[in-house]
Amino acid sequence: MVVGIIAILMAILVPALQGTRRRARAVACQARLRDWGLYFKMYLDDNQGRWFVDGPRWGIGWISATRSFWQDKPALLICPRATKLTIPSKEIREWGPAAYDPQRAWLSPEGIAAVAYGFNGWLYSDSGYQREQWRTSDVRGAAAIPVFFDSIIHINVRPYHYAPPPEDDALALKDDTLALKSAYHMCINRHNGGINMLFMDWSARKVGLKELWTLKWHREFDTAGKWTIAGGVKPEDWPLWMRRFKDY
Repeated sequence: MVVGIIAILMAILVPALQGTRRRARAVACQARLRDWGLYFKMYLDDNQGRWFVDGPRWGIGWISATRSFWQDKPALLICPRATKLTIPSKEIREWGPAAYDPQRAWLSPEGIAAVAYGFNGWLYSDSGYQREQWRTSDVRGAAAIPVFFDSIIHINVRPYHYAPPPEDDALALKDDTLALKSAYHMCINRHNGGINMLFMDWSARKVGLKELWTLKWHREFDTAGKWTIAGGVKPEDWPLWMRRFKDY
């Protein structure tokens, strides 16, 4: 009888404790993003509001530019929910399914650090995308412009409004177009139907996965595109794994 009661209590308490732990890690993640916001703002203040220069290979620009901030505190690069580590092979297309686990951090290009966050690649000040790139923080609508957020595999993300969502929650990348693939890597169910994100007004909050298509990623990003309610998307248009999430 006693053993049975204990088993029942454990069945009740364990899920509650797990939920409390997930919520605590989500709060810690947002606090970490706000720390990044303070650093980014100081960097921009010292550089006439201009963003980083992108790196020569694999886009390692922001990691190199911010090294003085995180090198003594490498945990700043990792969401508290990302409790595992993936070490990929040399080529991105060789990475196995485990690399796409939302609870994984991954070794950045050149092995600089373990990372579980991504940077909006449309911010860089030296990109070849002349019309789309923000380049500066002196812009309108900063509260809708993503800066730094939960991500996997890619440390730079350059979404397009027409890029479709991943077919399943393991991010089965069937399209060989890297530009489209890069839109997928922040669409991960890390925080109960969403991710945490820092915006260019330096606020940090949870963003729903379907909400990602409504944000102003670059200057010409259509925030009422085909994957938004305003653009006519229907619940059945979404991949099965995303249909239960909130619509935007």
